[in-house]
Amino acid sequence: FQEGLKKGLDKGYKAGLQKGEKIIQAQVQSLQAVTASLMDALQSQDNHMEQALVNLSVSVAQSVLRRELLIDSSHIQSVVSDAIAAISAESKKVTVRLNPQDYSLLTEQEQIPSEWQLQSDPSLSVGGCRVADIHSAVDYTLEDQFQQTVDRLVDARFAELAREEKEAQEAK
Repeated sequence: FQEGLKKGLDKGYKAGLQKGEKIIQAQVQSLQAVTASLMDALQSQDNHMEQALVNLSVSVAQSVLRRELLIDSSHIQSVVSDAIAAISAESKKVTVRLNPQDYSLLTEQEQIPSEWQLQSDPSLSVGGCRVADIHSAVDYTLEDQFQQTVDRLVDARFAELAREEKEAQEAK
């Protein structure tokens, strides 16, 4: 009787232990799924917050840049020179379209090369230009220059995120 009781208790204890382990395993899996879901939600929230901060930063930078260029647009000659260099170093005659404020500033200067044909264009923002010769044209508007800078920053950030993700996967 004692031997049968002991075997029964051992058998019941092992069965209870196995059942308990299965319940614990199911709870752990459920908890892991909830944790993974929360981590995904947090990552998504981080991504949205980062995008919102980038958008805010871009807007503030655009506003500051426009205001500064309205106050002092003396750099326009170097912008025009860069635009001309971008189309061709051998261009003889180029047409340079500028915002009226920049046009006035450049026409007042005596160092304007004779091959630059300046034109006023109110559709252009202060600080930018469009340059064309008979073979090609280049858009050096403020908006285009700014967008190129933002694109470079965003590309650099995505490359950094991809590198971090790759390192995290390799660490697993």
